[in-house]
Amino acid sequence: MINLTQIALSKLFTIRLFALILFSSIASGCILPASSTSSNQANPDVSTDSELTERNIVTTSPTPPIDQAIVIESTATPTITTKNSNEPVTIVGNAKITFPLFENYLVEPYVMLEDEAGFVNRDFDFIIPPQDQVLGPLTPRGENTWDYVLHLPSLPPGILVDVDNDSQNDTGVRIFAVAVQANTIGDPFLGSDEFRGWSTVWTSARIDSENRDEIVGGKLIVWSPDNKQSFPSDFGSDKLLFTNDDPTKNIEAGYTIVNLDSNPFTFTKERISEIILYEGDVEINDLSDLSYTEAFNALWSKASIEYPFTQLKSVDWQNIYDRFAPQVTKAEASSDPQAWYLAMRNFAWSIPDGHIGLGGDDGGLFQKEAGGGAGLGMTELSDGRVLVNYVDTSGTAAKAGIKLGDEIISYNNIPIRQAIQSITPLNGPFSTDHVLKLEQYRYISRGKVGDSADIEWKDSTGIVNQATIILRSERNSLAATSLYADFDRNAPPIEYEIIDDYDIGYIRIWSLSDDLNLTFRLFRRAVQLFNDNDTTGVIIDLRHNLGGSPMGTSLASFFTQTEIEVMRGYYYSDKLKLFDTYGPPDSIEPDKNLFYEGRVAILVGPACASACENVAWVFSQLPQVTVLGHYPSNGIMGEVGRGQYKLPGDLSFQIPTGMDQDMENNIIVEGTGVVPDILIPITEANIFENRDIVLEEAIDLLSKPLVAGIIPSGSPRLLAPSLTLTAAKGNTPILEELANETPNYEMPEPGQKRVYSIPMDNSTESIWWYSWCATNKNIAYKNWSNITVNFYLNDELVSKNELYQTDGQANQEYCFYELVGLTDWPRGEHVLHTKVSFDQEINDGSTVYPIGLREFEYHVYVN
Repeated sequence: MINLTQIALSKLFTIRLFALILFSSIASGCILPASSTSSNQANPDVSTDSELTERNIVTTSPTPPIDQAIVIESTATPTITTKNSNEPVTIVGNAKITFPLFENYLVEPYVMLEDEAGFVNRDFDFIIPPQDQVLGPLTPRGENTWDYVLHLPSLPPGILVDVDNDSQNDTGVRIFAVAVQANTIGDPFLGSDEFRGWSTVWTSARIDSENRDEIVGGKLIVWSPDNKQSFPSDFGSDKLLFTNDDPTKNIEAGYTIVNLDSNPFTFTKERISEIILYEGDVEINDLSDLSYTEAFNALWSKASIEYPFTQLKSVDWQNIYDRFAPQVTKAEASSDPQAWYLAMRNFAWSIPDGHIGLGGDDGGLFQKEAGGGAGLGMTELSDGRVLVNYVDTSGTAAKAGIKLGDEIISYNNIPIRQAIQSITPLNGPFSTDHVLKLEQYRYISRGKVGDSADIEWKDSTGIVNQATIILRSERNSLAATSLYADFDRNAPPIEYEIIDDYDIGYIRIWSLSDDLNLTFRLFRRAVQLFNDNDTTGVIIDLRHNLGGSPMGTSLASFFTQTEIEVMRGYYYSDKLKLFDTYGPPDSIEPDKNLFYEGRVAILVGPACASACENVAWVFSQLPQVTVLGHYPSNGIMGEVGRGQYKLPGDLSFQIPTGMDQDMENNIIVEGTGVVPDILIPITEANIFENRDIVLEEAIDLLSKPLVAGIIPSGSPRLLAPSLTLTAAKGNTPILEELANETPNYEMPEPGQKRVYSIPMDNSTESIWWYSWCATNKNIAYKNWSNITVNFYLNDELVSKNELYQTDGQANQEYCFYELVGLTDWPRGEHVLHTKVSFDQEINDGSTVYPIGLREFEYHVYVN
C-alpha cells in the first residue's frame, strides 16, 4: 500500500488516495455503490518402427528382447594374458571419401574405435561416453582417399555383450568397428548431441541403409577377456547379425578381426591388421563408365523408386521415361555430348524440385539460349504492378529511356504478368511458385544475342512509352537480379552484434557448409553474449544462406528448457518397398549450460534454401519465435546426400532421396517453404529506399511484447462493485503501477492521448480507475457535472452500473472516483481506453482547463 501522507494530489490520478476515502466513507455512511451486472492419420505408404515385425528388436531400452538372448553388461574385466605373437596391436587402412562436402563439413576428422553395443541391441540412442572413446588420425592422401592409423589399447573400454545364444549369462565380448567421426561441437570427443547409435558411413562395417542400417558385411574387431566366449559365425537364416538364429563358434582371448563378408565368417589375428572403410550410402553413384542409354536407364530406375515426393508432386515416371529416353538414345547414336546434356537437363526440369540439378559443361548452351540481355531487371509488387528495379546504364533498356521505378506494362505485346508465364528460367527446376515467378521476371528480358523485344512501360510522369530493344551480350543484369546477389561469399559462417539503439541481438548465418565446429561455436558465443547483456530479443537472419548441414535442432537447443520432438526422416526401404523411418525422431534437446529466454525473430526469403530451411522451420516450432519475410523460403527440403550421381561426359546429377515429416506425418517445407508469420508487402517504397524493411519490422516486433497484435479470446472479467472495493482494500495494483512507463499525472491537453504498456506474464488482478479533484466540494460537484468519463474495454463500452463510484474529502480537496476491478485476463493484447470529455471550460479552483477530449490508452499484454 502506498503511503498516502507522502503523495501530492494531482488533477487526474491520486494514487491510492481513493482507498483512504473508501475506508473513511464506509465509517461515515456516504458510500455510493452502484448495482452490479456482472489427431492425425498416419501416412499409409510410410512405415514406423512398430510396423517392422520381421524381427523383434528394441530401440528404446538397454535390455534386448528375450528371444535374442543378448545381455549387455558394463562390469569391468581384468586384463587378459595372451601368448599369441600375432595379437593385433594396430589397425591401419584407408577410406574412399567421394562425398563432395566432407572437408567443408568436417574440418577435424579422425577415426574411432566404435563400440557396437548399440547395434547389438539396435539402440539408436546408444551413447559412447567420452572416456570410452579411442581415437586415431585420419590423413588425406589425395584422389578422395584418406589413410588412418588406430592403436588398440591392451584393455579396451566399452560394454561387454553376450552374443553366443546359449541362454547362459556369460561374460561376453566387446565388439568394435573402425569409423570416421569428427569434432563438430565442443571438445574432440563425441557428445550425445553429436552422435548416437552406430555409424552408417565411412565405417569398417558395411551398412544396408535401406533396411534400417543393418550391418551386412565388412569387418569387426572383437575383444574377448578369455577363451570361453563365443561369437556368431554366420548371419543365420534371417540374414541379420546378432539375432537368436546365428550359429556361433568359440573365440580366442584378446583381439580378433572378424570378416563378415566370408561364409562362414573368418576369424584372424594380425599384429598390424589392414581394414578398409566403406563410404556407405553417401558414396557417389558412379555411372560415368556406362553409355548414355545405360546411365540414363540406371538413373531413372533408381530415382523413380527412391524419389520421396512422387505423390506430392504427381510425378509420372513412366511418362518421363517415354519422353526423354528417345532423346538420350538419339544423343548416343550421334555421339553428341551437347544433345546428351540437353536431354538430361530436360529430364531434370520435368520434375518441379529445386533440389534436382545437373552440373557440367553445357557446351555453350546457356550462352546460346540466354547470353543476350537488355540490362534490365524487374519485380512484381504486392499490389500487382511490375516495376523496374535494375537498369544497366550501358544496356539497351537504358538507351531506350527505361529508368528505375518505371512500370512495365507489356513485353512483346503481352501484358507483363501474363508474358512471364511462358518463360522457362534456365536455372530451374523450382519447388515453389514464388521462386519460379521471381526467376521468370529475371529471365524474361534474356534470350539469344541479337534478338529483339517490344517493351511498353509507364514512366514516373505517367506517360506510356514503347520501344523495341535489342538483346546484347551482357550478364550484369543476370547477376544483379540473382536471389543470391547479396550473398557474401567471403564472410565467416556467422556474424553477430548487438543493435545498440534497440538492445536487440542480431545473428546472420551465411553458411551451414563451412566448418560446422566453428559455426556452432560462433552461434553459441553470440547467444551467450546476448544473455550476458540481457538483450530484449534476438534476430536470426537466414535470408541469404545456401544451406549445408541441417543444424536446426542443435542451434535451437539454446532456446528451450524442455525436449521437443520435431521431425522424422524417411527413406525408401528396398526390403519393405515403402518409405520407412526408424530410430528416435529429431528433437530439440535443451543445452545444459545456456538458455536464452527472450523472444526470437527469424528472417527468411527465397535465398534461404535447403538446410537453411531446416533451421528456420525448427526454430518456428518454438513458441517464442516469429518468422518474418517478404516471401517464404525457397521450399527445397529433400535430402540429397544419397542422391549424388556421376554421369558420362563429366556430368553430375543430384536428386533427393529422403524427406522430413513432422510428428503428425506432414511433409514439411518442400513445395511451400517456411511461410512467414508476418508477410511483409513488397512496395515501391521498400524497393527504392535504402532501408532494410524486413529487419526494421523484426526490430519493431521485438520491441513490443510477445502477444502484441494477438486478439484475445475475450475480455477480462469485471469484478462486481463490492468486489472492486474489496480488491482496492487488498493492495490490488492499479494499471499505472503495472506499466512499463513512469506514470504521468499531469492533465493532457485537449486532443492528446497518454499511452501505457502493461506486460503480464500471467493474468494479474488489477484496478482500472479515474479520479477528479477540486479545491472544495461545491467546485468539485460543478466540475464533475461537466465532465463525461467513459471506459472502453476492447472497444466495448463499460456500463456505469459495473463501476464502483464514490466521492469524498481527501487532504483538503474533494474528489470523485470511478473504478472497476479486472481479473481472468485471456492471453493476447487488450486495449483499454478512458475517454474524458470536458464539456465546457473547467476551473477546479486553482487551474483552468480548456474544453475538449482527453484520452488515456492502456495496452495490456497478457502472455
